[in-house]
Amino acid sequence: MRMIRKLAIVCAATVLASSIAHAVENGLFPTTLGPEGMQHLNIPPPGVYAINYTNYYTASQVNDNDGNKIKGLNADIDVLVNGTRFLNSYDFANVDDNRFGVLSDVTLPFGYVDSTVGGNSTNQFGLADIIVNPLSFYWKKGDWFNVGFSPSFTTLPTGRWQRNEPVNLGRNYFSWQPSVAYTFILGGKLDISGRARYIYNFTNNDGAISAVNPTGANYESGNLFAWDFAVGYAITDKLELAVNGYWLTQLTDDEIHGSTASNTVLQDVLDGNRVKLFALGPAIGYDLGPVRLYAQWQHQFESENTAQGDSFWLRLATRLHPYAKD
Repeated sequence: MRMIRKLAIVCAATVLASSIAHAVENGLFPTTLGPEGMQHLNIPPPGVYAINYTNYYTASQVNDNDGNKIKGLNADIDVLVNGTRFLNSYDFANVDDNRFGVLSDVTLPFGYVDSTVGGNSTNQFGLADIIVNPLSFYWKKGDWFNVGFSPSFTTLPTGRWQRNEPVNLGRNYFSWQPSVAYTFILGGKLDISGRARYIYNFTNNDGAISAVNPTGANYESGNLFAWDFAVGYAITDKLELAVNGYWLTQLTDDEIHGSTASNTVLQDVLDGNRVKLFALGPAIGYDLGPVRLYAQWQHQFESENTAQGDSFWLRLATRLHPYAKD
């Protein structure tokens, strides 16, 4: 049974790869991991903002259920994504030094994928999955306390999807991700920020063709929990240094609908194809006046049923229009 399990993993892994915003199907995950980091929810004055994200992800190995590199499986994965997030914040109540308000935002990502895994290659450029978040609620107290709740965070299946390719810019299904976020600035220097999300994945009705799912039957990726975190310290009024990272764990098994044989292999041999990830690395933030810049690196120290590599982020934030004079 152990040998059968290993052979099945090797076959399935020829179609596995990893990027920043894809599905658990084929070993990919349906959310951005690690883009925010320090000052994630330090609520700004009411207004319209633009935040540009550039991410480069690279990996040279794919891991099995136990987090070990799959022997004999060569991988060369490079993903470059640039997304612009347009954000609107509005206070609906001010009580003493407490601000209560709402946020809404949309992120438009474009990407490039160049990947070879187990001899299967793909090269794509174009629109990835759009992220919409029509309504979030926040509470800001003074200059140090910020918490928010988003019940409407959703990724849309707008990116390119080719079911016979090992990696895609899109996922071909919806993903609902309610989240809680926070930023605490203690003593005016210590920044503790993060975001926790429950990720509910809908069914892909045009499943990827793979060794596990040779007919491309409907595929439902399991639900996940993700936590992005950062702890930073302000060296000066403009410069902040931090440690940032993320943890992702899959809570339910993947399922293949309409093919009993494929689903049996997925459940009994591949243990539901559950993904786990843990990454950590340094980050730096600098205030350039009208623009705030953040640079982040996250190395994946733990990875199961997906690729293991490194992610590099560059984030630029600026206000487009204030609702009132500062």
